[in-house]
Amino acid sequence: MRYDNEADKGDHKHIGAEEHPYVFQSIEKLLLDFDADMKGWIDGNADRED
Repeated sequence: MRYDNEADKGDHKHIGAEEHPYVFQSIEKLLLDFDADMKGWIDGNADRED
């Protein structure tokens, strides 16, 4: 998972193979959003045995 700002794409995030738009508002909001996405990803992948 990563959030980034790429030339010609703007702010967006990658979760697995999917790319989603993201509107950057502040560092504090970014950290909260990242934490929520990580918890969601972990909860959704708890049964994986990679």
